[in-house]
Amino acid sequence: MIFKTTGTYRTGRGKASNVHDHAKRFGVPMIGTFNVMCAAPLPMNWVGSISGERERFFLVRLAGQFYGYAYRWIGSKQPKQMLEIYTKKPLPDSLKSANPFKVEVMRPMTDKERAVWISNQYWFQSFSWGPQRADSRFVWNAINKGQWSGATVLDIGTHYGYFASMASKAGATVHGIDSKICIKAARTINDHIEMQDVTFSDDMGGWKTDKSLYDYILYLSVHHQPDPNYERLAECLAALQQRARQAVYVELLDPAPNGTVLDLKTVAPSAKVIVEKYKHNVRGHRTIFSIEGSAEA
Repeated sequence: MIFKTTGTYRTGRGKASNVHDHAKRFGVPMIGTFNVMCAAPLPMNWVGSISGERERFFLVRLAGQFYGYAYRWIGSKQPKQMLEIYTKKPLPDSLKSANPFKVEVMRPMTDKERAVWISNQYWFQSFSWGPQRADSRFVWNAINKGQWSGATVLDIGTHYGYFASMASKAGATVHGIDSKICIKAARTINDHIEMQDVTFSDDMGGWKTDKSLYDYILYLSVHHQPDPNYERLAECLAALQQRARQAVYVELLDPAPNGTVLDLKTVAPSAKVIVEKYKHNVRGHRTIFSIEGSAEA
């Protein structure tokens, strides 16, 4: 499901970002184009990840880590080996001098392929096209206030990447973290079903040592796994608050697995809003709330 080749950077006109209304497709004005001359032509019979009547956008990954969307106008006389790539954030200048670098073009799964793949997965989050088990849409609606366009997002405990994908569709640049098993499935969904530009890592403890800042951090239904008694909850939320410029969205079991009732005044004195309290379809009652970020803008 991946077309693999190599490519080199080619200088573009630098005006492509004004040609298309990207915000309607990607949730944010895109940066473009980063032109790549490939060693082999793109298979034009592939269905584009985001398509119009006469145009296609193919999800691509460059040098094994940088996502973007290759634009192809049906009827274009441009060389078939040339990819015009749009991104939410600028690609690094170092990629321009990498000669050559790996180019991967993602093909969406067919309905049949997706059905077979779904049957072999354990499901918890509920995508619109998959088994309906958890309250994913309910939680997303609770935290979605139209704030994602152009934002950077860290999704800790991303599982199969539902919330990461939703934020990405709304225009955010997103990084998700979870276990190796979850991330393997999340990447398949990202690359071949949702066709988003989310990046992932399987170092669940890495966010504690990484000092990167984000506009928003998602910490949804994950804390009870490493800390079932909430003994380190206050410390954890304070650390997340220091990494967020805008807000941290938190979902917790309430009460905790040991029966402790959540006391927001103690564990999150700066909690801004209790977004929702609800009974989860699968496991217990939950409280969703936000904490205003304290990182410098």
